[in-house]
Amino acid sequence: MNTRELKGVYSVVYSLGYRCSVANVLNELKLRKYSGIFDWIQTKELSTVT
Repeated sequence: MNTRELKGVYSVVYSLGYRCSVANVLNELKLRKYSGIFDWIQTKELSTVT
């Protein structure tokens, strides 16, 4: 997937993990209004989340 495919309007963006850089940027931009279910998952393997 490339950035061109990601452009669009989104109603929600979820971060993956409480230390995720996406969560940090969403916080800085005041776009993160709540934490999602994936913020509370800890795993060593991403395949267990997907």
